[in-house]
Amino acid sequence: MEIEIKLGPSTPEVALSVFNNTDLLPPVSEEQKILMQTIYYDDLKGNFAAKKQTLRLRKENELSICCFKSALLGMYRTEIECEAPDIESGTRLL
Repeated sequence: MEIEIKLGPSTPEVALSVFNNTDLLPPVSEEQKILMQTIYYDDLKGNFAAKKQTLRLRKENELSICCFKSALLGMYRTEIECEAPDIESGTRLL
């Protein structure tokens, strides 16, 4: 399970109070540490960013996930992902 909290610009005090609010985190399991590395990709002209698309490879501990996100109509986004050791393998599987 991934919980993602997106905040707009705020003061450090407001951000800290939101992150310290345990009501936002449902008690699912014990806390775990995940070593995470994320690399975002685009072409030389920045076409993905211009179209509000994202291509990334994220390594979470020993797991490597390739993900593509794209804006649809309105505020909806589609997201597809697969397990892949590198971006080349991932884009072939997506």
